[in-house]
Parts: sequence; structure tokens; C-alpha cells
Amino acid sequence: HAIWPERGLALAIHGGAALSHFIVFTPADQDFLCLEPVTHCIDASNLAFQGVADTGDRTLAPDERLAVTVRFKVEVF
Repeated sequence: HAIWPERGLALAIHGGAALSHFIVFTPADQDFLCLEPVTHCIDASNLAFQGVADTGDRTLAPDERLAVTVRFKVEVF
């Protein structure tokens, strides 16, 4: 959950099983942020190549697809 009590708002983000990582980006001196469920950690390919486990890195075969579902729910309190 991301919660903004001064606005009486919260945001719940639910990703499917394939979305095993979550990225939060908060740029300095800005009034916004980015919340993103993703399939892999930052720099997953290089980390996996170095032997780091559980990066989420995966290779799809030609014509193979990966489908995911994400649900964003705004809560007002």
C-alpha cells in the first residue's frame, strides 16, 4: 500500500505470481513517484549471469508469451 493520509487516499497494488519484484522510484525534488510491479529485479540479466539467484530473469522462446495481471485499487478513507 501507498498511503497519503493528508489526502485521505491509499493505493493498493496487486500483481500476479509472475510479478515477483517491485520497483519504487522517487525522484529528488519532484512531487511524484512511480510504483511498478515487475517480473525481475533491476539489472537482472547481468546479476543472473554473475550467478545471483532469484533475479526473475527469464528468456522466452520465439513466439512464447508471458501474460501478467496487475490490479490497482484506490482507497478513500
